[in-house]
Amino acid sequence: MARTIVLAGVSVAFAWYGWGVWSFIAGDLVAAVVLAGFLWWRAWGPMPFTVDLRSLPDLIHKSFYLFLIWLVLHLVTYIDVYVVDVFTDVRTVGLYARAYMIAFLVSTIVFPRALFPTLVEYLDNREQFLMTFRLGTVQLLGIQTLGSYFLLFNADRVVAILLGHGWSGSVPILAMLAFVPFIDQFAILSGELLKARHEDRIWLIAELLNLASLIGVGIVLTRHMGAVGMALSNFFVVGNLLIAWRVFQIFGREVRDLLRDLALILLVPLVPFGLAAYLWPSDSWQRFAASAGAAAISAAVLGLLYFKPLRRYLHRH
Repeated sequence: MARTIVLAGVSVAFAWYGWGVWSFIAGDLVAAVVLAGFLWWRAWGPMPFTVDLRSLPDLIHKSFYLFLIWLVLHLVTYIDVYVVDVFTDVRTVGLYARAYMIAFLVSTIVFPRALFPTLVEYLDNREQFLMTFRLGTVQLLGIQTLGSYFLLFNADRVVAILLGHGWSGSVPILAMLAFVPFIDQFAILSGELLKARHEDRIWLIAELLNLASLIGVGIVLTRHMGAVGMALSNFFVVGNLLIAWRVFQIFGREVRDLLRDLALILLVPLVPFGLAAYLWPSDSWQRFAASAGAAAISAAVLGLLYFKPLRRYLHRH
């Protein structure tokens, strides 16, 4: 909360004095310092702090692939806008960027990085290790799927609420992007699993393949279909196939359980959301409200289906 207050206060103050866009940068930097200071203050004492410069080269060496992964992952995340910029105009770039931001709102809330420490904890316990990944997938992708269905069937209403008039051109882009975060989140979840097993090279190769295929397919589709084509190209990232193949190898026979989880996550919400879409027109408050109800029903059904497995898992934990 303090970080957010400082970010807002510093940004507004600098903007008031004419710093323009740099006011946001200044606010973000000062807020980051405040957050870091608070964390160090809270950790000081219970957590021992020692300086061991001799361990620094080894730490850099072991984390080098992770650094490259995050660099390429950021390129994969933001390269879309630059491809759209080459083949369209500034207005279309703005439409695409705003649609992309909305599509990934839910994924930032359910970011999967918190799964990693638990995966590391259960590296020597195969059953718990796989169950941790499965239940983490159900939780994180389950929430993301509800958001994706909601955006898919209510893209025009969501754009009108969040962006206002004059942004209707982003509606088809948002509808196309709606399920891209599902694929993206599963890849990152799987990447955390690979990272826990020290299989960083596979993750890096997969992200490089994703970057190459996204640019290549994106150029072709954007030239023929515009910004919607770039959105569509996100479904043709071949590196994710490599990640999925390795995860399925790790699961072995238990991969059937994981595939069943993914099927339930995708199919359970389809019925209530599809019914809401069938009964009411797209740009209506009735469908918007019915979709909210569909999300609640889907979440309740998935919760009931996974209540016992979660309880058993927590009991063992």
